[in-house]
This record gives sequence, C-alpha cells and structure tokens, in this order.
Amino acid sequence: MGGIAALAPVNAAEAELNAQYTAMIPASLSAHTRLRREQQRRKRETTRDAANQDEWTRHIAANTMLQALLSEPYPRRSQRRDKIPHTEG
Repeated sequence: MGGIAALAPVNAAEAELNAQYTAMIPASLSAHTRLRREQQRRKRETTRDAANQDEWTRHIAANTMLQALLSEPYPRRSQRRDKIPHTEG
C-alpha cells in the first residue's frame, strides 16, 4: 500500500510533471515506431535481393496506378455533348 501512495503527486508541480509526462508518451511511442520502421527498411535494403524486390513492388504499384489513371470509366465531356440530342426551340 505504501508503494502506491508514493506514486501519487505531492503537490501541483508534481501533478503538472505527471501530466506533461503522460502527454509525451504517445509522441515518444510514435517516434520510436518510425525509427524502428526506418531501421528495418535500411536493413532490408542492405541485401540486394530485398532491395530488388522492393523496387519491383514499387514498379508494379506505379504501373497499376498509371493504368487506373489512364482508364476512363466515363466518356469525356466532349464525347458526352455529342450524344446529347439538341432540341431546337
């Protein structure tokens, strides 16, 4: 029981420090996660096969996105205007 009471803030300054610490935890975890990802990426790229595989994946993704941009599910405006019947008034 004494150990738990020792963790409680004694005054307003300690309470403020606890609040600051609590607010910093998510930012710290986020920075740590980014660092680990970057380290893993660099480690992967040190091996030639992994770097080639990553480059191939980027190539396929880029081509897929390009094909999606080039395919037109709807006719262009100029084509649609030609198909609209004109009424003379």
